[in-house]
Amino acid sequence: GSLHRTGLKVAALHQSFWLGQHVLVNVGAGRYNYDAYGVQGEASIFVPGRDDVVRLRGGLYQRQPGQTSQQRVQASGSYRWVVSPQTWVEAGAQQFSDGTRGPSLEVTRWFGDVGVHVFYRKGGTQQFAGLEVSIPLTPRQGMAPGMVQVAGAQRFKTGLRTQITTNTVTGNYVAPDAVRDLKLSYNAEWRQLNAGRIGQNYYLSQLPRMREAFYLYGRAQLP
Repeated sequence: GSLHRTGLKVAALHQSFWLGQHVLVNVGAGRYNYDAYGVQGEASIFVPGRDDVVRLRGGLYQRQPGQTSQQRVQASGSYRWVVSPQTWVEAGAQQFSDGTRGPSLEVTRWFGDVGVHVFYRKGGTQQFAGLEVSIPLTPRQGMAPGMVQVAGAQRFKTGLRTQITTNTVTGNYVAPDAVRDLKLSYNAEWRQLNAGRIGQNYYLSQLPRMREAFYLYGRAQLP
């Protein structure tokens, strides 16, 4: 069985800032996953003239949070090819929490605000594939910007994964912490970049909706 742990899960200070017009950086330090001290960081580098994005993520901990492995460093670098505002393909390489290294590939397709993600990851000799679905949670309107904000989870994400193997002796046993994607406590892409749906083509596709919203709700607020 699984033991549900209670208590303060994350206590950290994070700061986001722009480096020029094409690089968004987020860095943080504190206590993660209840009792592991460390630092986290990520950078989204927007390719000039395109909607593509280079993503760099990493974490360095006193010990790996929530894992029995002694691996203390997680890192990920990837290139996202944005085929359309609703579809993109992201390929890269990672050092996973279990200490293995290898490539990763993910295809994302948006249906409105619902995202479907199909992925493949390889760490060492282990290969995994799976599918995840992310669904927005209501209410959609959050607090106004300020020094202190209180917010819950923005999306519910669930799915399944399976190990790709030809070993008929051990079967298809999936180790819970093996070859896991890097998860940051503060995901700047989800919170500040509209879950990655950002770019010239995306905004052009949203102009009719924004124009309609202005005439329905905004025009009456003008002096």
